[in-house]
Amino acid sequence: MCAPPSKLQLNELQQSLKLIVDAARATKTSPKDFFQQIASASAYMSRDPSALRQGGNLAASGVLGEYLQGLPYRSKVLGMTQDLWLSLSVAEQEDFIDELESKIRLYETFHNDVANWVRFGNAEPGDALYRVPLSTLP
Repeated sequence: MCAPPSKLQLNELQQSLKLIVDAARATKTSPKDFFQQIASASAYMSRDPSALRQGGNLAASGVLGEYLQGLPYRSKVLGMTQDLWLSLSVAEQEDFIDELESKIRLYETFHNDVANWVRFGNAEPGDALYRVPLSTLP
């Protein structure tokens, strides 16, 4: 069983999804540049983008943070590769982006749900935990 995400982890996840959505929107007319844009965003976030340049997936890129690596499932977002992205139709790519945007809005709802954030002991506010259903993770 994995621990619920902390407020800081959920915020990092939301920001990372925004980077992915922004990259997808910015490269809409040139889908081949999508993963290069993610690699650039990853480098900007002080992570190593080399995994993507070698044909890796979004999970290997580091752009989604370490928290997701230990979860007991693999979603289509974590497994997205450049080849898979390029094989999707424009409509399927748009559906993928729309799903991520929906999750970003949901995370904002979680963030604002102050009554359900739990702090243990003397934990800092950013270390408060929230029960996020696995189905709502990317």
